[in-house]
Amino acid sequence: QEAANVLLKLLEEPPPSTLLILTSSEPGRLLPTLRSRTMPLHLSALASDDVERFLVEVGGVSRDEARRAAHLGRGSIGRALGFLPSEGEPASLELLRAQAFELLTATSHKDAGAVYRKSLEMGAARSRSLMPLFALLEEALRDLSATAAGTSGSLIDTDREAVLERIRAGRDIHPVAVTRAFRHLEEAKEMAAGNVNPQLIMAGLLTGI
Repeated sequence: QEAANVLLKLLEEPPPSTLLILTSSEPGRLLPTLRSRTMPLHLSALASDDVERFLVEVGGVSRDEARRAAHLGRGSIGRALGFLPSEGEPASLELLRAQAFELLTATSHKDAGAVYRKSLEMGAARSRSLMPLFALLEEALRDLSATAAGTSGSLIDTDREAVLERIRAGRDIHPVAVTRAFRHLEEAKEMAAGNVNPQLIMAGLLTGI
């Protein structure tokens, strides 16, 4: 709140000959007074071919790696780069994507203890650090819904089709049921924004889904 008020003062009385550009992945969380003093500009996603071309020509990435990263990047060069290994280290977003599918698989456990043990793996990190993981879990849920609806041709995580089908068959999931899971995920995001204990957030999310 304090930081927002300081920013509001700057927007009301900006320095002369200055253009201020604010970026936000969650503009709805900004104060209405801030948004009322700005002009919204939505930047649409790039075409997957354009992202792939950039990775090949500028990043020196192989065509196959670039195509896969561009697909997972969903129109964002920065996100696509997160699916590429760097200096011998595994791709950061690839690790999170694997974790998202581990969590989705954990929801199908009949043993509640296994679900809670998975929640404890979150450790004591700041809860807002869960946001990138939640974004990938949201995509996994979207793919699960597509699998349940029999439209697997539209999957984002095409390499996880067998896993998605196994989860769907194991729980006999109907597409409508996945919409309830999205509501639980939105609640988890709200709690993460409020810095609730990440283990409690995850326990509630996994048992709810």
